[in-house]
Amino acid sequence: MNHSIAQKFNTFSLLKFTLPCVIMMLFNGIHSMAGSVLAGNFINEDALSSMTLMFPITSIVWALCIMFATGSNAIISKTLGEGNEEKARNNFTLFFLFSTGVAILFSIIVFLFDDFIIDFMGATSQLRPYCKEYLSTIAYFIPLMFCVY
Repeated sequence: MNHSIAQKFNTFSLLKFTLPCVIMMLFNGIHSMAGSVLAGNFINEDALSSMTLMFPITSIVWALCIMFATGSNAIISKTLGEGNEEKARNNFTLFFLFSTGVAILFSIIVFLFDDFIIDFMGATSQLRPYCKEYLSTIAYFIPLMFCVY
């Protein structure tokens, strides 16, 4: 079996492996900046402040996504490298179902404790409605965020 990772690396081959991750991170950053610009210019400053206040929740979700993706990828790659394709497929299914379950659980927790989270993050009464709307929107899409990775 010819493994592409077992080759000698040069600059081009290293870029070939890393460029998709770099592009994904750039689009993620552009998405975040575009959302902030749109909220600040077309809604108001309170909406932008609320997004900034709730951003750590989004960061926690992305961190969990990356953690699950990296760990499962390492295990699946190791299993494939050992030539056990059936076990790798089973591992993929297990990791997908587990991460989807964790994402749904995290969404439910955010929905149930949204007032506590908003208070904990330090939202004022003026920012509270914006924070609640932004957090509930994020909570709906947490399972999809997990599926991206």
